[in-house]
Amino acid sequence: MNDNKIDLGVDCLTYCIRGMNERLITHAQSEAGRRFLKLWKRISPSVHERIREFILYYNSAFMAQALGYTTNNKDAFDVLTSPMFMELQHELADTVHQNFDLLFSKLTRQQRRKLQALAA
Repeated sequence: MNDNKIDLGVDCLTYCIRGMNERLITHAQSEAGRRFLKLWKRISPSVHERIREFILYYNSAFMAQALGYTTNNKDAFDVLTSPMFMELQHELADTVHQNFDLLFSKLTRQQRRKLQALAA
């Protein structure tokens, strides 16, 4: 009867929606967040696209941290490039790209303005 499957009852969209809060803005204001946004300013002329990619980056980083890895771990690269993690990352990217307007609407007006200013 015990198939060792863990079901947290959270799909990818719900996971992303739960991340749309002040912590997202705080991360955007952090050194790592500012570096990411600075890089994307060079890649993308669109503020909309920069914000979308930042939301994806934020959720990806949080997912890696939930697995117990940081960018400083030597073995993190192996885990983060594993087929299982890449499948999760692909699903996460599809979810963020397909539901960006819904996700962005979960922020307060003030949070949206802060994020837009940081991405501008």
